[in-house]
Amino acid sequence: MKTVVNLARHGILAGLCLSGGMLCAAEQYQALEQVQTAAREFVLRQMAADGARQGEQEVSTGALDPRLQLSRCATPLEAFAANGTRYIAGAGSVGVRCAAPKPWSVYVPVQVTRYAEVVVAARSLARGTQLAADDVRLARREIRGATDYFTDVQHVIGKQVKRPLGGDAVLTAQVIELPRLVRREQRVTILVLGEGVEVRMAGEARGDAAQGEPVKVRNLISKRIVEGVATAPGVVTVRP
Repeated sequence: MKTVVNLARHGILAGLCLSGGMLCAAEQYQALEQVQTAAREFVLRQMAADGARQGEQEVSTGALDPRLQLSRCATPLEAFAANGTRYIAGAGSVGVRCAAPKPWSVYVPVQVTRYAEVVVAARSLARGTQLAADDVRLARREIRGATDYFTDVQHVIGKQVKRPLGGDAVLTAQVIELPRLVRREQRVTILVLGEGVEVRMAGEARGDAAQGEPVKVRNLISKRIVEGVATAPGVVTVRP
């Protein structure tokens, strides 16, 4: 009786296959959701190996053509980077292949979104604002491939804004700078330091300079132009 039941079952399955039934198709083809999962998990593993912490990234996969019919794989699906790509942020694709019994490969579109706690403006900031602790704060933001953002507010305190910023704007190395101690055409003190000698004279800056940056100045008496280093607000130090 058991043999008869099994034969009947096989007969039913054969009938389903001949009629193009869904049960037969499910056994014959690889589920596209499994292909997408293999691609997504590959990107997450690669990002973890690159030092990304859990919760810092989201990976989504694009839809595959539902008409795609990939033979069911008898071996674990193998995902690989397209052209050696390192997935940081943005759109890309991941290859997924099967080795047996019928080899195939397909590329799955992926979208990587990264987040980080970064320094943002706590309010609108005017150009030239010298940043204080209450001007900035940390906030979780999507990082679109940028690498010059700050994750510690202490790294921006005391620096100044190069252009106007709106509230919540992300601070990057492109929008802040060291305070200018000397401005072009500003009247400055030229401090000449030698061995046991210190001479001060009036001058005019020929450019802008922050702490420790070189700048040319014109001696207002001799009209001679020399180069020194900005060492204090309105002071350029020259060493013979």
